[in-house]
Amino acid sequence: MISVGAQVITKVWTDGQQGENDDYFADHCDGVTVTIGSMQSTTLSIGVRGNHFLTGFTVAEKKLLKTCLGDSDFDTANNQDVYNWDKGSIFYPHMIKLVRTVTTYSDGGYYAVIWFDIGNSWDNLAGVETGTFRLLNPFSSPDGYATDSYEVYTTKGTLALTSNYSEATFGFGSRTVYMTNITYDNLAAPNGGTFFKDFDGDISCEYGLNNAGKRKFLFHCLNKGDLFTLINWELPQSNPPHINLYTAERLIHTELLFSVDQRFRRAGIPAGDQTKPMHFMTHSITTDLSTNWAASVGAPGPSGTEGLGLANFRVYKFFPATASTYEYVAPCANRGICDNGAGTCQCFPGYTSDNCHVQASIAI
Repeated sequence: MISVGAQVITKVWTDGQQGENDDYFADHCDGVTVTIGSMQSTTLSIGVRGNHFLTGFTVAEKKLLKTCLGDSDFDTANNQDVYNWDKGSIFYPHMIKLVRTVTTYSDGGYYAVIWFDIGNSWDNLAGVETGTFRLLNPFSSPDGYATDSYEVYTTKGTLALTSNYSEATFGFGSRTVYMTNITYDNLAAPNGGTFFKDFDGDISCEYGLNNAGKRKFLFHCLNKGDLFTLINWELPQSNPPHINLYTAERLIHTELLFSVDQRFRRAGIPAGDQTKPMHFMTHSITTDLSTNWAASVGAPGPSGTEGLGLANFRVYKFFPATASTYEYVAPCANRGICDNGAGTCQCFPGYTSDNCHVQASIAI
């Protein structure tokens, strides 16, 4: 029962499937289907418990997937093996889309971020083919069946780490992501090592005389309209099972309203000159979608990962590739070229009608 005068708060979020005009993962890896495996055995060390990976391959399928993935870091000169590919790294992992082989028309598939771990062999080809395609998000089947098979869709686009010195914090069902370097306001922290007091966590592409020094802390900056996702590399178990691609609608720098003293004194942490203005949570990104996860800065990982470090989330920027993009909503049903002057469609071979929506094999 809701009492008189009470407020009802609702939150809406998406788990990896949202309405979109463009599919950036339109490259079907023909001849490859996979299943999802996980290391859940209590006999394993804590470091691998709960890790997820691709499995269910034939030898030929595993090799073909390497070819389908291709380059991951804008540099084909460092591609490896006869498959001409990158294995993926913390700076440039691979992003793919998984679509169930038996599904419904409303199932648009799920994003997954992967990298190839040459040091562990966990899949069904252990002992035959070395290495494992590890998932950074602990993906789980939407229908709960571990035996589900998936088609793999890849992209020539690139997923790139913006900065490993800036940490994201965000609430569940929120459209605001804050970027911060939690050591910046602590004057007792030295430069170097894990402390970088010369960088306040701002990953925007706005540069000026007062913040030009941040360039050395950024691998890639973020602009309005850019696509990104939020990933923790060190503890994959901390990531949501289903991840989203967000669009940055605004990047905001707010006024410094609080002092260092107001944060550190409450936490009982000595902080040098505590009258200094506090930059914590002054840089934010407004997203088009609400987050389906939550992360606080300096937070420990999930139960079972004690001693393995903090669950630090970073922003990964996605650079789409035109060659891998299919436009769902387009003139002439995506099957012709629109003559804007005449208001007519010039249909591709095999298609006809006013808007090219009718397939006519006799026209080929």
